[in-house]
Amino acid sequence: MNIGDQQAFIEWQSQTSDCIAESPNHVYRECALAMMRVMHLAVAWTSESQIKAWGVMFAIGHPYCMGQSMSAVAAQLRVSRATISNAATEFCKAANLPPSSYMKSEHAQEMARESRTKKTK
Repeated sequence: MNIGDQQAFIEWQSQTSDCIAESPNHVYRECALAMMRVMHLAVAWTSESQIKAWGVMFAIGHPYCMGQSMSAVAAQLRVSRATISNAATEFCKAANLPPSSYMKSEHAQEMARESRTKKTK
């Protein structure tokens, strides 16, 4: 690369980084801030109880959950499966995350809720 090309590249690089730094809606920064909020929330929840810790792990699809079911974890903790599921659902809502592969989709949750409501009427 000749001297003119190097100078042009340095000028382009500084202009690009200035544009990125001045951009109020920088996507990467917004994503990083969102991830920090999720991480902070996860740390806070996992320090509260084992139930909430497992709820977080199921909510984010943590590898520690592989081979585990909510029912098996609930039995170890001597709580119902719904307790673990509710903790995972609450975390997803608080962190603004979609349900993980360990959880029912929002549509499936709504259908189950409707089914239970119809049975009680």
